[in-house]
Amino acid sequence: RGMPRALLYGLLMALSSLGGDLMESALKRDSQMKDAGTAIPGFGGVLDLVDSLLVAGPVAYAFLLLCGARHGG
Repeated sequence: RGMPRALLYGLLMALSSLGGDLMESALKRDSQMKDAGTAIPGFGGVLDLVDSLLVAGPVAYAFLLLCGARHGG
C-alpha cells in the first residue's frame, strides 16, 4: 500500500514541478523577456526559483488530502 502511493506521489511531484517550470518559461517567451526579474542576478529572477513550487505545492496538498493525511492533532 505504501510503495505504490509513494511512487505515484513522486511521479506527480516530478511532473507538476516540470509543468510549473515550463509554464513560467512560456510566460517569459510570450512576453519576450529573458529574465523574470533582477532581484537575484544570474538566476533570471525570483520567479525562476519558485515556479516549480507554485504548481507542485498545491498538487502535493491535494494529493495528501485525497490520500487521507491527518490535519493537526
